[in-house]
This record gives sequence, structure tokens and C-alpha cells, in this order.
Amino acid sequence: MRTVVVIFYVFLGLILGITGVLISWLSNTGMLFSDNILFRLVFLILGIFLLLLGSHIVIAGISSLRSR
Repeated sequence: MRTVVVIFYVFLGLILGITGVLISWLSNTGMLFSDNILFRLVFLILGIFLLLLGSHIVIAGISSLRSR
């Protein structure tokens, strides 16, 4: 049962990481719904945060699976 939870967290981390990459890319290329530079900066910071959070969860989950 614990392995299923860890695999779920790894999957959640992958989704967060991919979302972070997409938000950062869209913010960087100017394809967001707003031309306001403040919104673009906030979305860029949010995307980078999600990318770092997702990659941290993935690395922690994989190391938890390997430690068994």
C-alpha cells in the first residue's frame, strides 16, 4: 500500500513539474492571456516554483522507492 502512495506522489510531482514548465514557457514567450508585465512575472515565478516543487517530489519519491 505504501508503494502505491509513493508512486502517486511521483506522478503528482511529474504533473506539477510539467505544469511549471508550461507556465514558465508561456509566460516567457508572451502567450498568456494578459499583456500586463506584472502578471507575466507572477506567472513566471509561479511556473518556476511549480517546476522546483514537482522535481523535488519526484526525486524524493524515487529515492523512497529505491531505498526499499
